Amino acid sequence: MEITEHELGQFLDAVNNDQLRTWQRRRTCEELRSLVMRRLEELDE
Repeated sequence: MEITEHELGQFLDAVNNDQLRTWQRRRTCEELRSLVMRRLEELDE
């Protein structure tokens, strides 16, 4: 699954949105981290 610049921008906007609850921000960060790690693993193969 490709991560586009637009999607990354939307993620960063969400993280910077003070209306987000802390648990939502933490979950989103974890989801992005796991997605990035999967992408890195795919590139290593």
